Amino acid sequence: MTEGDDVTYPVASTAGFESVADRITAARVRGERVLLTAECETEYDGKAVAELTAGDRDVIVKQDGGLTVHAPTGTKPQNWLGSGATLSTRVVAGAEHPGDNDEPRLLLRGRDGSGGSVDELDVYVSTVYHLDARRLADHGAKDISGVEADLKAALLADPDDIEPGFRVEEDEYDTGAGPVDIVGRDADGTRTLVELKQRAIDPEAVHQLRRYCEANTPDGATDSVRGIVVGPGISDDAAALADDYGYDFVERDPPRQISRDTATLDEFL
Repeated sequence: MTEGDDVTYPVASTAGFESVADRITAARVRGERVLLTAECETEYDGKAVAELTAGDRDVIVKQDGGLTVHAPTGTKPQNWLGSGATLSTRVVAGAEHPGDNDEPRLLLRGRDGSGGSVDELDVYVSTVYHLDARRLADHGAKDISGVEADLKAALLADPDDIEPGFRVEEDEYDTGAGPVDIVGRDADGTRTLVELKQRAIDPEAVHQLRRYCEANTPDGATDSVRGIVVGPGISDDAAALADDYGYDFVERDPPRQISRDTATLDEFL
């Protein structure tokens, strides 16, 4: 609970929502991170239109203005606005919210116009389970090991690790359908596109390679360009798809090299 917080949770009344809204506004003035655990639904309108029906979620307002909505499981947010978004809070009822009753809702409205168009994310809260607001500091460094760039560097240094006799012609080659990691020739001289992944190959990675190969095959033929996917593993569905397309899988783990990059807590919360 936030220091000095005398709210009794859960909160689902107009008076309770007004108190929570005041606390969020005050926290934002102080430059604090706000973590709201709540039942809510969302509406996003911007580059696309998206809605989330009611569910229990963590709503995070970052110190840099970013707004994210997280499900109880998984790592990626379900909805978000980038840093620099503005936030307003107010209590709404009846036709002002998407619920099927007239009960009040706490509305958190984020707006981001930094990209040339306005993105708007509305979070309609029906129950607040907990609110935490505090200033966070993180000046540590992020250690990264075994990333895709390390794998590519190792294969460029030793192309035989892709397969014996492989010759690299170019990396990050623009296929016209996107950049493929490595393009070269196999031992027989056949043009070969190589797509790398730091995690196990999934069907989407195989489809991605298919698009690259098709964009580099004359007159739509499929046998003049080879495809190889490289990663630490491959799913059964992806393996079957690669076999259907005539692509090869090469099992390689990214080398355990460590690069350091500055990161703050704001990147992850």
